[in-house]
Amino acid sequence: PIRMEMCLPSTHCNIGGETPSDDNPACLMCVRNFKFHRAPDRSLEIASHIKPHMPRLIELFIGGVAEPFWKDKIFSVLSVLDFKSHADHIQLRTVTNGTTLTQQTINKLLEIPRFHMYASIDAGSSDTFRKLRRIDAYDKIKSNIAEVCRRKSQNQVVEIHNTINLLNVHELVNMVRDAKEMGVNSLGLNITHNPGFGYQNIPDLNGILLNPSNAHLFEEWHNKAIDEAKKIGVHITTYKKFSSEKPEPELKLVSISLPAAKPVRML
Repeated sequence: PIRMEMCLPSTHCNIGGETPSDDNPACLMCVRNFKFHRAPDRSLEIASHIKPHMPRLIELFIGGVAEPFWKDKIFSVLSVLDFKSHADHIQLRTVTNGTTLTQQTINKLLEIPRFHMYASIDAGSSDTFRKLRRIDAYDKIKSNIAEVCRRKSQNQVVEIHNTINLLNVHELVNMVRDAKEMGVNSLGLNITHNPGFGYQNIPDLNGILLNPSNAHLFEEWHNKAIDEAKKIGVHITTYKKFSSEKPEPELKLVSISLPAAKPVRML
């Protein structure tokens, strides 16, 4: 293989911690809020099996339902892979919620000569961020990402990657402006989906998802975002059509608890 993807343990995330609870929930749309298989952490063992392939790789993705920069997990994996010896021919791809990008972490990140980092914010305001992410860190995350963008080189790419639903669709224009303010390379837009993954007792999120009854709102705000992006010079990548060609399953939205936002531990 010349491209490989490695998923970190699904329990490894600072938002909600390794065992999310009602008092310390994961993000609203995260499967970690619900019943899912908590596999043991074998990331370093898996990395040791990937290591022999490193000389041939041109791309390596490290992510999954996890926060790679929490507790320096991604750097531990890269150490096992002896990534420094292959950094000249491998682009590292990863995704972050942005909360863990401390000065020390950013310094380590910028030592990687070729990376593409997707930062998932999913909001264009503090209020909406708290609803979706369950913590109060919107401004801090924007500051962290802007810091990376100010210091990165041409071969180091930062993309905001937001998933859109009824709770944030009205903020698409703000997301474009935020992308310009932070100085990212591009703004990626996708459609939120129900993270059922076959598990039982998953609250139904279809009430906030794109469907025929609300598709006009998604198309309207997406078009406004495109116009704003052209006006201020932001590159947008749309990963899924902002229109509904077939209805979602006939399921009703259950009550979703939105507890008060709490400060997040950055380390």
